[in-house]
Amino acid sequence: MTTCRRPPLRHRTLLAFATGLAVALATAAHADPRSLGHGVSTARADDGARLVFFSAGEPPGSDGGWSHDVFVARWDPATGEQAAPQRFISRDEAQEPVAVAQARDGNILVTFEDGHDARGSVTQRYGVYDAGLKPVLAYPNEVHPGGHSGHAAAVGERFVVFYSDEWVHGGGVDDLGSGYGVYAKVYDTRGREQHAVAVAHERREWWPTIAGGDTRAMLLWQQYVEGSQRARLNVAPLDPVSGELGTVRHVMSDVVYYVYNIAWMPQIRRFLMVATSGEHGAARLLDENGEVTASLDGLPATVREAGIAVAPTGDVAYTPAADGRLIQIRATPDSLQFAGTVRTADGRDVAWRPNGSTGLFTDDGLLDWFTLEDGELVKYRFDPAANETTGR
Repeated sequence: MTTCRRPPLRHRTLLAFATGLAVALATAAHADPRSLGHGVSTARADDGARLVFFSAGEPPGSDGGWSHDVFVARWDPATGEQAAPQRFISRDEAQEPVAVAQARDGNILVTFEDGHDARGSVTQRYGVYDAGLKPVLAYPNEVHPGGHSGHAAAVGERFVVFYSDEWVHGGGVDDLGSGYGVYAKVYDTRGREQHAVAVAHERREWWPTIAGGDTRAMLLWQQYVEGSQRARLNVAPLDPVSGELGTVRHVMSDVVYYVYNIAWMPQIRRFLMVATSGEHGAARLLDENGEVTASLDGLPATVREAGIAVAPTGDVAYTPAADGRLIQIRATPDSLQFAGTVRTADGRDVAWRPNGSTGLFTDDGLLDWFTLEDGELVKYRFDPAANETTGR
């Protein structure tokens, strides 16, 4: 086992991105869809429009290096129309995958793994902007030297960035290795650090994801299992005011690497976790302590790095299925129900990519799902009312 104190930039595709796509680093990195676009995340603009952030770049050069910039596109929930994306942050090397969180006062934290001026490695950086995208604490600010794979959430007037550190070669998908610990930093809405939390220090645990609830953030990440091609999933609640980390709980085994996510369902005050375990999708409902209150197995397999869209009612959620549909899940505080699947409004199945996606609801109840194809932001329209309730 070899541990890199900081992941070398030339191994960027190994970092939190090792996948079953069998990426060949220098000569065929273009075959990995994340090399052209990686990460989709949303926030609300000061005029009520939605801001869709994503990272995209040109095809990798001869050295296999990535060149993503951060873009933002405005989307109108009244009309469902999307404006042309605008470049938001641009530096040498790649800034990806972008993730954003929005605090109660409207300020937006933007974070990503950054190859620019990173001493031959990568580092997790962030900036804070108001809802009009004017700088509050402009990029670049460092979360942690050598940090990577960061995601973000907001809880009231606090931001939480959950990230991984270092890289261990060997094991995991295609023997590409794993991260070496997960950590959290808490910031106020001006971007000032409040707490630093070692969640799993110097252990083979990585690809941290996060959702923000009423009073706590829920941390979700994968754990390396020696001799296995599948991961364990762990969760833990974090109080961003005190910086106190709650009990770490193991919630699922036999999980396909990277194929999981988590979201907050405000109407029922629960976190919804979805993943692919074995050959099928699975869901767990968690309270703010991280305790499982409901389980649902046997769903269609889900999609790597796909988001979870919670309906305006707050008790129904959607996430992409590997077969090209959306899965619909209905929840109460103590139950989960498979409520069917949805195809696009024109009846097609989508060839979902493993590089990030998210959904937004129009004012009249339709669902636009944003994904990245060949570095371009693409949206597919779904009508949740036209769900198919037979079979899985």
